[in-house]
Amino acid sequence: MPDLRARILLPAMLLCALLPMPVLSAGPENPPAVMPRPGKVLVSDNLDIDISIYPAKGNQLILWIAPSYEFRQGHKEMAALLAASGFETWMVDMNEAQFLSHDSQAMRDINGRYIAEIVDRAHAKTGKSIAIMADANASIPALRAMREWQLLTHETQYLQGAILFSPNLYSGIPQLGFAPDFMPIVSATNMPVMILQGEKNGARLYLDRLLEQLYSAGSQTYLRMLPGVVGLFYGEQRTPIQDKSFYQVPDFVRTAFRVFGQVKPPASALPLPEKIITVTHFDTKLKPFKGNRTPSEITLLDATGLRHVYKDFRGQVTLVNFWATWCPPCLQEIPSLNRLVRKMQGKPLRLVSIDFGEPQKNVTDFLKKVQVDFPVLLDSDGSISNAWKVVVLPSTFVIGKDGRIVYGINASIEWDSPEIIALLNKLMRE
Repeated sequence: MPDLRARILLPAMLLCALLPMPVLSAGPENPPAVMPRPGKVLVSDNLDIDISIYPAKGNQLILWIAPSYEFRQGHKEMAALLAASGFETWMVDMNEAQFLSHDSQAMRDINGRYIAEIVDRAHAKTGKSIAIMADANASIPALRAMREWQLLTHETQYLQGAILFSPNLYSGIPQLGFAPDFMPIVSATNMPVMILQGEKNGARLYLDRLLEQLYSAGSQTYLRMLPGVVGLFYGEQRTPIQDKSFYQVPDFVRTAFRVFGQVKPPASALPLPEKIITVTHFDTKLKPFKGNRTPSEITLLDATGLRHVYKDFRGQVTLVNFWATWCPPCLQEIPSLNRLVRKMQGKPLRLVSIDFGEPQKNVTDFLKKVQVDFPVLLDSDGSISNAWKVVVLPSTFVIGKDGRIVYGINASIEWDSPEIIALLNKLMRE
């Protein structure tokens, strides 16, 4: 599809070309001092919504929607940085406003109408152009809000688009070995979108499919990769790699407003496609594998630089375990995997451990601190994880001696429990 690649890659290259040199004095050693003030917005159904407002004198405003894991310190630091750069920033937690639980399913259920009304109230109060910002699964209500705003009557196009950090727009977690579906709103989004994608974030695995669906809907979508980044707001402290992207965000936002302003507004909102009903599949124990049972080839370097090649999985029982050092459930199962390796020594069982999307140094530094009794292979670009259709971490596939995948799980378990030992012994006898 040559037109598709041109449409996707050209805006990405355009974004790089338009990006100005950093002009901000704020940085890790000189953080901005903009403080928020409380605000309230009354929307339909007599719902009074609390807003944290970071004021700025510029002509543009960011309406930032909290993700399911709530705003963290990094979000607040970014809001202050944006305000110091001239972008007034309004932060709103729609889960809290609607008395919803802070989980991914509640985020998928949020109606965008209230957010669209906040956009109108913000413009009426400030007269500023507005972009909606969201990260992770808050991208779902952000896109819904843009469509809901289109359904209202407006004399000017003051809502210009959405800025999304590593958007998670899946309709649910699929069974292990199956690719996820996207929420229907993706195919009904024709307003401009900028994606700031963490290079090491799991959402990158299906980024091409997301871009394709947005393009097909008519959205001018711009992409900027954040090198070496999983996320900018998860941890309490940022790494130097995260800091580099963190303090560039105001420049990315400035460019977003510029390119959004050059896009002709869509004539009308698109109809929503039929709702996709996806049951979220988080496993609690090993289950029979229902995907493609033929394992993909694996050729990777391990953390020591040694090359590993797996083309034929026959002859042994093989566990292929995908994980990352930043994933708490992944770390939880490492001791039981160590014990499993020791208990199965001398038997036809092998463990292929694959770290997703991290630099070699991150993994080697981790291995100096945590005992891991097996080689760790590095899937630095995520290509192997993508081939195995890994959506969440940890994910583990169990391959029988015939070279076919027989069991799988997308959660952490005790790998040396009597039940697992008995099952693996049975597979080794078959």
